[in-house]
Parts: sequence; C-alpha cells; structure tokens
Amino acid sequence: KTKTKIDTTVNSILSHNANGCFNTAKSAFYFTRCDSMNNCKLFVSKFNGNNWNAPTPLPEKINSKKATTTTQPNVGMIDGKEYLFYSSDDVDGFGNLDIYFVPILDGGTYGKPKNAGKNINTPDPDITPFYHSKEKVLYLSSSWHNGFGGFDVCKSGGDIEDLNAPENLLAPMNTQWNDFYYTLDSASTRGYLTSNRLGVLYKKGPTC
Repeated sequence: KTKTKIDTTVNSILSHNANGCFNTAKSAFYFTRCDSMNNCKLFVSKFNGNNWNAPTPLPEKINSKKATTTTQPNVGMIDGKEYLFYSSDDVDGFGNLDIYFVPILDGGTYGKPKNAGKNINTPDPDITPFYHSKEKVLYLSSSWHNGFGGFDVCKSGGDIEDLNAPENLLAPMNTQWNDFYYTLDSASTRGYLTSNRLGVLYKKGPTC
C-alpha cells in the first residue's frame, strides 16, 4: 500500500502532531497535539465518509488542566467495549507520566478516566500503552520494572480494574537503551517497537 501524508486538518502547522491511532472501526483518529510550550493534549478527528473533520480536544476529564502532558493514545477492546489508554502527568498519579484508561461510550462520549494503578504506575515515567485485545494484555514501557536500563517493554494481564504487576519481556526485546512503542498484530505473530539500541539508523550518534 502507498503511504499518504495527512493534510493540515490534522497536521497543523502551528503545533506538533504525533502518536496517532485509530479506533477499532477506523472512523476516529486519536492523536497528540503539543503547543510551542510543549503542553500536550489528546485530540480526535472523525471521518465523515469523505474527509477527516477538524480535530477537537478530548474532554477536560481526560485532558486535565492539572496535567502538562496527556499523550500516546491507544484504543483496545475489552469484553466488547472500546477503551482509550493514554499517558498523563496528572497530579493524581504515582509520579511523572502514568498510564490511564477510559471507556469510549456511544455518541462519542467517554466514561470516567481511571489510573491503571500502583502495580502499573511508578515514580518513573510509564509510557506508550498498547492493549492487545486478543491476548487481553497491556503492553507498556517503563524505566522502573526490573529493567536492563532505559525504557524496557513490559506486559501485564489481569482484569482491567486490577492489572498484574508488569513482566519484563527480557532480551532480545529489551536492551540497555530505550525500547518502547511496542505493538503486536492482531494474529499475535509479529511485533514492532521503537528503539535507539546500537545498530539503528542515526544522525548524531549511534544511540541518538
């Protein structure tokens, strides 16, 4: 398939736009938009059958005024219901960036956001959530959970309201560098991640 750059409806020239994901029906596109002061919030653009509508910020209960950064959205299905996962430095967290989740309701509304809990979130940043609906597992990256150094990819199963302590995916998945943005295809046969480990393409340095 060919790749196409999304126009300025989403890629606003006045802000940084990244971390995009679709809902399960591919009818809504969630992404992060950051201003020049690096204040980041979640936005959504909906497909009207021909084009993507102008993005709107998610409600204040998700984009908390007490948070500087709300980012890295991911949509997963749990028991037939859609949930939006994201990272935020809201003040009710356990430190730095924490992972939260919120049910996506009918009519484009949202339930009550919940912190993923002390088993998942730590004093360090806990980031890049990816929920694999088939496995019923939450993948994330953290620099806290018994890692090799930097961010390591971990996974946690269990009930969404009481997730298990994350399990490090170990080598060769993880390295002493930063390993994050892990995703897995629907068939559970191929995974992808971002890493600055030795051997990657670089511009300034071998682990830049």
